[in-house]
Amino acid sequence: MSMKWRDRAIPIAMPWVGRDELQAIRRVLLSRWLGQGPEVEGFERRFAEYIGTRFAVAVSSGTAALHLALLAHDIGPGDEVIVPTFTYIATANAVLYTGAKPTFVDIDSYTYNVDPIDVKKALTKRMKAIIPVHFAGQPAEMDQLMEIATEYGLILIEDAAEAHGASYKGRKVGSIGDAGCFSFAWNKNLTTGEGGMVTTNDEDLAGVIESLRNHGKAKSGQIDVLGYNYKMTDIQAALGNVQLKKLERNIALRVQKARYMSSRLRKIKGIVPPLESAHVRHVYQMYTIRIEEKETGFSRDALMEYLNSRGIDSRVYFHPVHLQPLFMTARRPQSFPIAEEVAKEVLCLPLYPELKVRDIDLIIRTIEAVVK
Repeated sequence: MSMKWRDRAIPIAMPWVGRDELQAIRRVLLSRWLGQGPEVEGFERRFAEYIGTRFAVAVSSGTAALHLALLAHDIGPGDEVIVPTFTYIATANAVLYTGAKPTFVDIDSYTYNVDPIDVKKALTKRMKAIIPVHFAGQPAEMDQLMEIATEYGLILIEDAAEAHGASYKGRKVGSIGDAGCFSFAWNKNLTTGEGGMVTTNDEDLAGVIESLRNHGKAKSGQIDVLGYNYKMTDIQAALGNVQLKKLERNIALRVQKARYMSSRLRKIKGIVPPLESAHVRHVYQMYTIRIEEKETGFSRDALMEYLNSRGIDSRVYFHPVHLQPLFMTARRPQSFPIAEEVAKEVLCLPLYPELKVRDIDLIIRTIEAVVK
């Protein structure tokens, strides 16, 4: 039986929680207001201020955020939405929930973000939206994507599930497109256990999402449209309010540790640490290396197995979505060569604020023992 993440000497991720979070939860429990209430309202307001948008609407998950952002833009059957194939399957699933079709595109070989050139090649008359994913906490090339969206009249919804606090040319992700979608799952740099948020500057859009998250209920109390139970609880929001105060410190610690790890890994032949683009703020939600087997003589899977056998958790989070059975409808699957190559070589290593330097050194020594 394989070890669970919390049983490993060095887990892949660790929520940064403590006394302040416990006190916040206790306060909410004693208030007896456990569902959506004042804590959620406060969290929405503070998160919008942090991201730099007029509105933020809290929901039950990052997937729910994507689903409602699409629905609120009237995307449905007959429409097509561009999604990078190198993403977590939730991005594509949210498109399916609406009845629309995800149209996959390839990625950039350095940042692993969506390739704007491939986006333009994939456009059709039925295309309604683009969902760029800010991979691992590094923003996608938003200027080029916004130009395409403007030129062709497309909605741009940012999948910022891994990018809380990341910025592109001085603007925080989630404030650049028509809407931003965030996840607060347990392993994120801001967690509420589960939960999500939609950010936008469009008041009407925010109002539609508020209705859709609560069974389609209008302010009058009437049900005008089919909605969902996608609400966040005050217990979750209490966590979020504390976590938001710690977010900048969380990011600073992640960046510090990531850069130290990169400085060490660059000395190992065939190990490629993550790239930091000059015009972005990378927040390192995940730390993803690439193993060039021709150089190392060791495959990614072999390295992962070796690390895991020594109590160092490592993961492969992303698999090309177009190769998942759910999306393989044609006899001959589509081909996205960069994503397919990258997916065979990338590996996520542990990274979180409480990760110690001695743990990083142990990770490096363990990799060196295999590769050298």
